[in-house]
Amino acid sequence: MEHEVCTASGDDIEASASAGSSYCSAEEDDEIVEIDEAVTEHIDTVLGVRCCENDCIASHPEAVTNFLRGYMKMTKDCQRTSIVTALAMCLAFSEDNQRHHSTGVRQRYAYFVPLVGQVCRTAFKTAYNVSNGTINRYRNQAKKGDFAVSVHGNAANKHAQFVDEEALKAFFTRLASTHADCVPVLFRYQKTVDGELRRYHTTKEYQLLPSYFTWGMMHGWYIKWAKDARVRIKEPSLSSFLTVLERICPEIRIRSVRDNVCDACVIYRNTMGAEPTVDDTEVIVAHVEDAKAMRAQYKSDCEAATSEKIVTTIDYAQNIALPHSAQTPSMWYFISLISVHVFGIHSHPDKLQWNLIYSERKAKKGSTEVISMLDVYARMRNIYSAGVVGSKHWHVYATNCGGQVKNNFVVQFLTFLVHSKGLKGAKLSFLVKGHTKNHCDRHFGYIKRHYTKRDMWILDDVERAIQESSPDNRCFNSEQSDHIFREYKETREKLYKKLDNIQSCQIFEVRNGEPGVVYCRTRPDSEPVSPPPNKEKIHDIHKKVLQYVPPDLRSDPLYIVPDAADRAEVAATKRFRRQKAVQKKKRSAANADAPRKKRAAESDNQ
Repeated sequence: MEHEVCTASGDDIEASASAGSSYCSAEEDDEIVEIDEAVTEHIDTVLGVRCCENDCIASHPEAVTNFLRGYMKMTKDCQRTSIVTALAMCLAFSEDNQRHHSTGVRQRYAYFVPLVGQVCRTAFKTAYNVSNGTINRYRNQAKKGDFAVSVHGNAANKHAQFVDEEALKAFFTRLASTHADCVPVLFRYQKTVDGELRRYHTTKEYQLLPSYFTWGMMHGWYIKWAKDARVRIKEPSLSSFLTVLERICPEIRIRSVRDNVCDACVIYRNTMGAEPTVDDTEVIVAHVEDAKAMRAQYKSDCEAATSEKIVTTIDYAQNIALPHSAQTPSMWYFISLISVHVFGIHSHPDKLQWNLIYSERKAKKGSTEVISMLDVYARMRNIYSAGVVGSKHWHVYATNCGGQVKNNFVVQFLTFLVHSKGLKGAKLSFLVKGHTKNHCDRHFGYIKRHYTKRDMWILDDVERAIQESSPDNRCFNSEQSDHIFREYKETREKLYKKLDNIQSCQIFEVRNGEPGVVYCRTRPDSEPVSPPPNKEKIHDIHKKVLQYVPPDLRSDPLYIVPDAADRAEVAATKRFRRQKAVQKKKRSAANADAPRKKRAAESDNQ
């Protein structure tokens, strides 16, 4: 925290003038004030004040210096609490034996300063840098036994009880639906049913706002929205705004500003509380164990890589743009920047990273670009060649980004390479979301450190910076190439079917000799699962095609005989599909007849 050098209240200006010194409060609350020249000058000024005949200050120079050094490092609230505490101690040593000619019995106070001892009133005011009015106000507060510093400007928060929770919830929910990302989180609970303890699990969907959102920013948006919409509300304070939202919208949070932070881990940690139970920690332990298992498998695969079993890690770098000036502390020096996409491919066992760069005007960062650059890299490094039977296994590790890598198109691309004999085997693995630190990130760090110290105006400057950032970094500028990015989706969709629930699996493996079959696993130690055959197609082949197959070949495993349960399921599926088709046809006919009926009704009315 930053500690302020300041007075205890606004009335202290008079005392500051009488003491011959003034202070400036720090603007922020995160910087520690050291014993600088201003503090030393103030200590000398206080020691030079002649307070009374006993010289309460001048007779204890070392004690006064130590007290002021500690006191001036406190925040403003801590200084106020220190004054109230000292005045409460002074009340314990007060005397009532003196009389005043107009008010009767007069109470006399004894003033004490920590580390110094008993002092006079002038010495107390000078040491704490407060005025007589401040002393009287805080002394009355100490008499009431209230040692806490009042918030909201020494006034009660009168608007907290008038917060319109319905309007606030509607505004916040609408804001989250526009800007937040939905993150499903698994929770476990237990229930006793018929004397038996049963465990269940449920999934809650949390909405995480971008990390650059702040509560103060959203508080200002809420007030502006109320004024623009002419909604009559009493403006809540920032603390009331935050307290009410945490109570009425607990599933809406602000994403952590740190990189590579797992959203599920953050939510689990926030919901467990200060003293979590064993049941509360079971889910997060299972989640962390999955991440550790994938991390251990990733490390072992990289160490076991050979020239025939190649392991690569792919990822995109963030926040690289042109033009860039080394003299500007912020990235956003220009009004509009051109994003530079850096696609890193780290290979094992040679431990080199190839960075393919292109601007946002050339292409985007979707699955088509990922497949194109993987194809360019594989041909460039002789992982496979067109028309040549390959003998290598290719294992690709990637971050858990569904729009770029974790989709059916990338899986179909690797399946095609194995199916066309370009590779002997292929595997696509994903690190657990939020735990995706990999080799590419390390080399991206080298690039960023070199990038911030250089002036960048064109892509050649970025290419040169990547080459100079590390001996292991290689760069390929694909901006001027006309045939780098190709369309793969349409061709692959015709050859292969899509995998269902692809986001729930982490490892996809394609083996030689099993064309079109993809084995899916959720963990490295789980059993591989291949998609089951289409029951409807088996039923149709057995019913419509089997009669044309020679009798001596009908017992081949290719022609599976469906059982009674499968036949009933297929019949129900087809019946449901026909019913939906009929309903859709009726709706279309009704929509088409609606204008005609409307015109007929209008003509009848006329």
